[in-house]
Amino acid sequence: MTNKYEDFAESYVFFVLHNRQFLQKASENPVLQRKYDFFIKNVFRSGEFQDTDFTKEGEEKDYYWDITKININLEKFLEYLEK
Repeated sequence: MTNKYEDFAESYVFFVLHNRQFLQKASENPVLQRKYDFFIKNVFRSGEFQDTDFTKEGEEKDYYWDITKININLEKFLEYLEK
């Protein structure tokens, strides 16, 4: 959280690609909850990407230092986008 632009980008990617994990972690952390609520209220008002998770099976971790390093299930993500 030392760079506001990087923090926004990481939070955005976490919301889009790993929404279930973001919501679970937000329920335990007020700072993450405010970020999650911001995206719900201001960015994804139509419910896009809510309750989704495109993490490759077996890649779930308790802590991520770089969200962009999490392997995603690209096929599942592209199928979601086609809807």
